[in-house]
Amino acid sequence: MPTNPWVASTTSTGSGKATYYFDIASTKVTQGIIDSGTVLVYAKFVADPDGVGIAKLLPSIYYNVGGAATQYRFQHGLLINTIRVICDVVPTGIPSTTNQVRYIIIPGGTPASGRVMKPNFAQLTYSEVCRLYDISE
Repeated sequence: MPTNPWVASTTSTGSGKATYYFDIASTKVTQGIIDSGTVLVYAKFVADPDGVGIAKLLPSIYYNVGGAATQYRFQHGLLINTIRVICDVVPTGIPSTTNQVRYIIIPGGTPASGRVMKPNFAQLTYSEVCRLYDISE
């Protein structure tokens, strides 16, 4: 889904940055998921210097067209029925509305293809997580 529309934050403010967010409605984000589940949020950035089509796990920092002049620091937070994608822009700017995000919700206690231990999601690609939980991409 596209990252649109971004809303300027009125609570996360400070000098040298601008903060924006957008909300994704999802009735599957329950108190139980917030307390004991896992929500993975991935972003595909416009003109990503690491390669077209790469889905990166948030948090992630994206540099404006591969340069360091502007940093876009993406992260996410959870509210009941909502996944909030947050972007701090340093020093100023607004995130692109044509980036793409996707998410995976894993209930607490869900086994991963016979594995006993919870995988380290930071070391897995989006495709690997989909295969692990038998999710179609």
